[in-house]
Amino acid sequence: ALLYYLLTHQEQGKYGVQIHTTLGISKSSISSTLKALGQKGYLCTKKHPSDDRKKRIVLTPKAYGAEQSIRAGLSAQERSLCGQIPRSGSGSWRRIWSRCCKA
Repeated sequence: ALLYYLLTHQEQGKYGVQIHTTLGISKSSISSTLKALGQKGYLCTKKHPSDDRKKRIVLTPKAYGAEQSIRAGLSAQERSLCGQIPRSGSGSWRRIWSRCCKA
């Protein structure tokens, strides 16, 4: 989910603290998830020019290559979660699900 967030929020700066503030996820959870994504080759970090404590998150070509399969997985989850909701009442739920995915 964090990789999808990074892929869909490229216009914003990509620093762990910003993700923490925006999503309300603990700094330690973000740090460990970013480390795992880095080890798998989905991202790397670049030092901030004026603050050594900050590291900018940079997505790799592997991350961009995974975007389509991530979207397909989220669509499958949406169908699974919302599939049993009658069409007449599904609009609200689909909007909520969409907002969660775009947070």
